[in-house]
Amino acid sequence: MITRWTTLVLGAGASIPFGFPSGQELLNFVVSRLDPVSAPWLATLHALGFDRNQVFSFRTALKFSGRNSVDKFLARRPDLVDIGKAAITLALAPHEIPDRLFEPSRDAVNWYKYLFDKMDTDWQDFSSNKLAVITFNYDRSLEHFLFTALKHSHNKSDEECASLLSRLPIVHVHGQLGFLPWQGSQPVKDYTQDTPGNTGEIADTIKIISETTDDTPEFQRAQSILADSERIYFLGFGYDQTNLRRLGFGKMRHIPGREILGTALHMNDKEVRDVANRTGGLIRFPVNALDTLGFLRNYADLT
Repeated sequence: MITRWTTLVLGAGASIPFGFPSGQELLNFVVSRLDPVSAPWLATLHALGFDRNQVFSFRTALKFSGRNSVDKFLARRPDLVDIGKAAITLALAPHEIPDRLFEPSRDAVNWYKYLFDKMDTDWQDFSSNKLAVITFNYDRSLEHFLFTALKHSHNKSDEECASLLSRLPIVHVHGQLGFLPWQGSQPVKDYTQDTPGNTGEIADTIKIISETTDDTPEFQRAQSILADSERIYFLGFGYDQTNLRRLGFGKMRHIPGREILGTALHMNDKEVRDVANRTGGLIRFPVNALDTLGFLRNYADLT
């Protein structure tokens, strides 16, 4: 069981082990699905009110934007935010495949299993785990994993698992792909690989970086959680300057005994130093060649 207040801050890299795309891969996939020859999303986007010219104008602008993520592209193109969020929803929804979270072939990178094992305790004590999660990702894979694992390992009902997990703070600062059936909010989207029929409603529940501010309720809650955390671990995070500021870095002070560590997979030494300097040395990077599971096993204290 996790006995000291610990917060995990998740970026896109944290979901990659479970079949989700990186920012660049998502951009490339959206462009491919809007190819003028086949355009498999054209009918859905048309039903949402986007005509053919709008769809292909969006594709052209995205393809030649020189950006490495759809979010960064949309931050500079507010005129395309609505169709962009619909495209993100259509792209990510099919990646929410339950079996991927539990496949033995993914055990070498499955940090959800490792985390769940660290949280393991008797049913009545599970909610005593001092863990919070702040995620910049739209997917609900962690919530689905924890719900499913609790249900089957403890033989509990959906209602019992939902009540237990409601006490675990998981903050999607940029929104999420709708709500899981047990979460009790609308719009509902089950965790399946099917493209959602309520794409428009679900798209409205996600926010790109230009639609949020330091003062949005989600970032305010995130700042409060981080301020009370004894241990903070950034996993698969890109360390965008705006996102760090909105989390409170810049006004956050060093607290003796507090540990703030981050993964740095695919980052070079200069990039690591730049992030450390921008945060006043608050975030430390013990090594820059480990994936999320390797980082947690070697450097994170989850006791």
